[in-house]
Amino acid sequence: MVWQQELETRLDGGVVSLSIVAGSGELLAGTQEGSVYRLLLADLSASKVSSSQRSPVLSVACGDRCDAFATCAQDGAVRIWELCDFGVVAEASERSQRSAGSARALFLCWLGDEAVVTGWSDCSVRCYDAATGALRWAIPKAHRAAVTCCAVRFDSSASFLVTGAEDGSVSVWSLRTRELLLRFSEHQKGVTTVLVDVASPNLVHSAGTDCTVLTYDLRKEKRTVAHMTRGGAFQGMTQRIDSENELITCDIHGRLLTWDCDYPAPVQAMQDPSKQRLSCVSVSPSGRYMALGGDDELVKVLDLATNCETVACGRAHAGAITSVQWTRDERQLISAAEDCTLAIWNFFGSPPPPSGCPDEQRKP
Repeated sequence: MVWQQELETRLDGGVVSLSIVAGSGELLAGTQEGSVYRLLLADLSASKVSSSQRSPVLSVACGDRCDAFATCAQDGAVRIWELCDFGVVAEASERSQRSAGSARALFLCWLGDEAVVTGWSDCSVRCYDAATGALRWAIPKAHRAAVTCCAVRFDSSASFLVTGAEDGSVSVWSLRTRELLLRFSEHQKGVTTVLVDVASPNLVHSAGTDCTVLTYDLRKEKRTVAHMTRGGAFQGMTQRIDSENELITCDIHGRLLTWDCDYPAPVQAMQDPSKQRLSCVSVSPSGRYMALGGDDELVKVLDLATNCETVACGRAHAGAITSVQWTRDERQLISAAEDCTLAIWNFFGSPPPPSGCPDEQRKP
């Protein structure tokens, strides 16, 4: 039908369902992309009501804003979400990377509060405007393999982008010119996390599936610290903002290892009770709490002030958790999973446990 073909050109995918809103002169249309539109019968003008993920969500990022967060998914969808009503504020308008159906958005981070930087399976880095979803800039062949992680330092003291890739390389880029400043190739396998040090912006940390954590000094232009362990490929890494600013890694055996720059071996080791893969870990903005998730489908919050006591544990996903991130005000925690779902948890600190309630039943 002509009207149906015209309608589908205005929406973000083929129409899979239509429903008449009684007495309103409107239709509700659902599309293959997981969106719902309100359509005026008079001229078929469309306004989006809601969006949903239709492929595994691989990364979540919370920046300086407490009202929004960003996600990227396996199908290449990059979205900015509103935390007040959980609607989509903006969606990446550049779809050329999905035309072949093979490029995946693997990781993203905020650039200030106005844009997000994403790493892609086609070896590229792309930056999108957070208000409109428009492509701001791109580095087409940033690495020789998929870009698996990224981190940004963007303030008056320093301004640069760090990326890590499946080929084990770590690169540092100028945010102003997108020029390659430094490249390190010391990991023997893929890099899973890169971090800019919370205290010294000239230091960059990387963790990889080769069971290695490396620290680079950008002023000296060389690697200065190396931590290694046998077995247990590192899946994620975070950094404490108290104590000695130690790094904390999680691995495929469900271990949390704490690393101090002055000691080659981990200064603390903790085994998750599930003994399943932990894929993500994140220290809260205040530095007191740490959230983690993995193959057991549970979101857990540990209290770093009480020797990593579990203070909250919640289940909302039916697949392995891929990312956990805190909002800047530490009142909410956002988790994503391979089952294409996002969960937003309200967090109220660490109240005393109810009488007779085991740790695993306490919810965030």
